[in-house]
Amino acid sequence: TKRLPAGTVIVCTRATVGALAIATVPMTTNQGFKNIIPNDKHDSDFIYFLMSQNKKALIRAAGGSTFAEVSKADFEKLTFRVPLIDEQRAIAAVLICTDTAFEKLESKLAALRQEKSALMQQLLTGKRRVKITEREAA
Repeated sequence: TKRLPAGTVIVCTRATVGALAIATVPMTTNQGFKNIIPNDKHDSDFIYFLMSQNKKALIRAAGGSTFAEVSKADFEKLTFRVPLIDEQRAIAAVLICTDTAFEKLESKLAALRQEKSALMQQLLTGKRRVKITEREAA
């Protein structure tokens, strides 16, 4: 086993091919993962988004009779063009910001759906009544 540093991009290459994470602490993985340790020319967040965007390429590279798996040799054959580190960081910052905004909107939508469901239950069981004015009734 090899200890991986924080910032390593962990790519699942067995069964759930394409699942990703970035190690926030030093850790190890098993043979079902291929790990990308960024150097000073590569940004972890950018590599994470790049791999996420290319999940279909990972799945296409997977083979196996029992379950899908991307071999080390096939994983190493995957190539991607990447910009210089400053642009990688800028791109990653925009995508992180977008993800954060999206997560907030998803959370708000979930809360509104829950509120709607509760209101529908109250209305349909008669616990809450709707007042209709003469103008609305006409």
